[in-house]
Amino acid sequence: MGCDGVSTEVLDLKVYSYDASGLEGSPLAVVFPRDTEAVSRVLAICHDEGVRVYPRGAGSGRTGGSVPCEPGIVLSFEKMNQILELSRSDSVARVQPGVVTGRLQEEVERLGLFYPPDPASLSFCTIGGNVATCAGGPRAVKYGVTRDYCIGLLVVTPKGEVLRLGGRTMKGVSGYDLVRLMVGSEGTLSVFTEIVLRLIPLPKSKGVMVSYFKDVEDAGLAIEEIFARGIVPRTAEIMDEACSAIVAPDGIPGRDVRVGAILLLEADGDQEEVRFQLSEMEGASLTQGAVFVRVAKKGEEEMIWELRRNLSPAVRRLGFPDKISEDIVVPRGRIPAMLKALKSIERRLGIKIVCFGHAGDGNLHVNILCDLSNEREKAMDAVEAVFREALALSGRISGEHGIGLTKRTYLPWELDEGVLNAMKAIKGLFDPKNILNPNKVFQA
Repeated sequence: MGCDGVSTEVLDLKVYSYDASGLEGSPLAVVFPRDTEAVSRVLAICHDEGVRVYPRGAGSGRTGGSVPCEPGIVLSFEKMNQILELSRSDSVARVQPGVVTGRLQEEVERLGLFYPPDPASLSFCTIGGNVATCAGGPRAVKYGVTRDYCIGLLVVTPKGEVLRLGGRTMKGVSGYDLVRLMVGSEGTLSVFTEIVLRLIPLPKSKGVMVSYFKDVEDAGLAIEEIFARGIVPRTAEIMDEACSAIVAPDGIPGRDVRVGAILLLEADGDQEEVRFQLSEMEGASLTQGAVFVRVAKKGEEEMIWELRRNLSPAVRRLGFPDKISEDIVVPRGRIPAMLKALKSIERRLGIKIVCFGHAGDGNLHVNILCDLSNEREKAMDAVEAVFREALALSGRISGEHGIGLTKRTYLPWELDEGVLNAMKAIKGLFDPKNILNPNKVFQA
């Protein structure tokens, strides 16, 4: 059958019952397919029998997207982990959904090509999950997100039908663009068994710099200044005071100045272009009040990035029992206003809020630190306040994590009834029995 087995062992059911959101369910079984035919057969049987199916990649999602919230089977794609083709002539990669993102990037770069999307979990998250949530990452400000690189899909519908969508060409307008419909659908419309990704030339050079500020609002204004100068950085990451203390615990070397925010900025291109961009970003930072700017020496870049990628787990070590992670997005020019609003919410509700994220595209990761055993109501009030402020600034309640279980209650705050009904109609067309990842995205 092309299937590596079905497990009902208690330990396996436990391992596949939760994801990085901390939410947990109770699967009836875990199925490990190895090819498209196996996936098709499993879904056809489940459709006929009315059995719920929960697709799962690496379980690194933060919104409960792979959690089996009602009895059903988990369909794990970890065995479908092959890079099927890397083509330099066509500049495409053809992969199975279980391929780890970081591994794909390494293989692609050996050929002098580049796959830009870089979620913080790239060392263990998988391409299938990235496509399902339209993952982004720091480089999205310059290069875009997963939807900008996914040009073809082999999918299996909840009825077990196999559909080939898109292809391996960079252009194509034959009929509706069902590839873009599937990207970001969070496993509710179909499952992916083969993914074709567009690749681009690998930049010849890159450089990293760090700017230190007394206030987080000044860092937000520096981002505005950088873009006003016509510079599009490879990455532009912002860290508030609490995060700055983690990344730079000793503050600014040789200076007795409080660090209220840090910008981590990166440029790429040829060497001359990189030098020019770094110089402009340094000037923009100083214009907006940076107290210290440092360009990383050769060999330091990856060490700096490891500190940034490890921020989320490091925040957990600040001494709070619980952390609620949200990822709002606002127009880039409204980042200073959003950062100011977060401080106001923190003071008003008396709850710790830590913020870092992709300042270049307005995608901020807001972490609410608390003890849910006795602060749950206050924490939920903070979540609601954060979402309301983001929407008031013409933002959205998620930039890259998706909706899943954790945000489905708030989706009607952003989308009107007509839009939600249209989305539900599409769901009903692909999944009339509502067996595939049911009750995700939309409130039951």
